Amino acid sequence: MKYMPATKVSERIADLIERHDGGNREIAALRLGIEPDDLSGLLSGDWARFTLDALAKLVRGYSVPVKTLLWTDPGVAPGIERGRECQ
Repeated sequence: MKYMPATKVSERIADLIERHDGGNREIAALRLGIEPDDLSGLLSGDWARFTLDALAKLVRGYSVPVKTLLWTDPGVAPGIERGRECQ
């Protein structure tokens, strides 16, 4: 398994927020049921600030497979449209 930098996961999460909530983190946190601090943790690029509960809510709320966020292929992440990749 390849190492996935937290910064890349945070970029993919930011892209989902942009596409689903117009980039508005407050609206995203409210809609997904994630505490704002926990959402900030997911966007921090720091694994130590990620919570599994917040990640699970984000995956369920946006109906994306977790591999969409954690895919290590330097090409396209599964579930992210061509031209919208976060690499």
